[in-house]
Amino acid sequence: MAPRARVGLGCLLLLVGACRCAGAPGAAGPGRDATVERPADAHRPPRREAAAEASTDGGGCEAGPGWRPVTVPEATGGCAFERAACPERFWTPRWRGCGPGCRALEAPEYMKMVVTPLAGVAEGRGLVAILLQPDGRAWDYFVLLDVDGGVVAAWRSKNTPNRYPGCGVSTLAIGEDRLALVLYVWPEPRPTSLYDVVYYGDPLRPETLDTPLTFFENELPYRNGEPQVFSVDRLQEMAVSREVIAGRVVPRDELWLISPEDGHKVVRGGYGASAQVPGSPQGHLVQGPWVYWNPWSSGATIGVARASLTEPGAYVLHEPGARLYYGLDSQWVVWLAGYGWGGPEEGFERMDLWVAPYRPDGRWEGRKLIEDVQAVASPNLVYWQVSGGYATSVTYDETVRRWQVWAVRLPDGPLLRWQGSARAPWAPKVLWVHDGKVAVQGYWGGERTAVVLELSSFQQVPMTASGTSAGG
Repeated sequence: MAPRARVGLGCLLLLVGACRCAGAPGAAGPGRDATVERPADAHRPPRREAAAEASTDGGGCEAGPGWRPVTVPEATGGCAFERAACPERFWTPRWRGCGPGCRALEAPEYMKMVVTPLAGVAEGRGLVAILLQPDGRAWDYFVLLDVDGGVVAAWRSKNTPNRYPGCGVSTLAIGEDRLALVLYVWPEPRPTSLYDVVYYGDPLRPETLDTPLTFFENELPYRNGEPQVFSVDRLQEMAVSREVIAGRVVPRDELWLISPEDGHKVVRGGYGASAQVPGSPQGHLVQGPWVYWNPWSSGATIGVARASLTEPGAYVLHEPGARLYYGLDSQWVVWLAGYGWGGPEEGFERMDLWVAPYRPDGRWEGRKLIEDVQAVASPNLVYWQVSGGYATSVTYDETVRRWQVWAVRLPDGPLLRWQGSARAPWAPKVLWVHDGKVAVQGYWGGERTAVVLELSSFQQVPMTASGTSAGG
């Protein structure tokens, strides 16, 4: 089974400089003028000047979002990166029904929408992160949206006619009411380095991110005169708490822990001399000061390790011959133990799903077997996420060609299932569970969209007295 990448975006998914990544300076796409932009307000006619285009203004929100410059370190070469002072004026989201207890976010007119797998809950508000690329793409927009409200934060980065210097939000993470955001900077037409600039603050008070915490310079190699963008070390996956920021660096394949206090970093996961638990760090999560991850290797055993800014890496779960896939939050830890891996087609010979109360000391005692996953549905029911008192997972039923979202109320069940209709959105990744809702990154009508499912629309799967499913 291939290693998972929980929030890995890479250059092609999120970076505003996707054309830069392809090594195509000045490429704005066929038939597009990179200096002209359509209205950012989805509900204004195309010939009207959009309020979202209002530049920095000294008044209130009447004039529009009120774009304000965000500090970008001079050492990176700088770029045009701005924040909306009044983000609620940028865009009024609209939703459409997609079946009982299901709604999907509509893409704004004149814009391409990419709902990313980056999301979280802050102060009781369920948030999703969205990349919006208008026709013409003079600017690219990165938005945090409350699924039961409106836009709570918005940033934009400018695409110049030559696309240099350029920048864009490449990834972010939300956790413990904190936001870590990474800005990618390409400073000039032929740079020797690219930069990752890290911002840290409160997602509901985006002005707290106006000053960067730190930045990293990454050498850009050339071959036959062409920049080798995919050889540059990049922060591509993030997790965050009030005490630590964690990012996986690719292709170096290391886990960097960054202090929110002063921006200093330590290296914990990977293959270097500092890696006390060698292996490719996959699927890292953060709770308090601790960063957890799966150290992947070529062997049959995959455990769960953890480290902090001051403590070296060590296993907290390790069972010879078993692959352990985990999820956790501040209340619960869930892990699937897979035995006898037979490859992607056959899966595991046996799979056990365990739950235990989460303890910061790493002693996850009192574990309980909550189901025989193999008897539930498919060998693909492996990766489980934990949030809002539930463990959730997603499978695809090839017999009926429909996605299924599974939810287990912790610690005792019941097991619930949502199965989309033939016209329902694809639902490959659960983002979070909160307040009776399940947020999903979905695909519908060719767009990556946000889908919100009501837990009340899930159906209970009968369970036997032993705690296993009575059937799929």
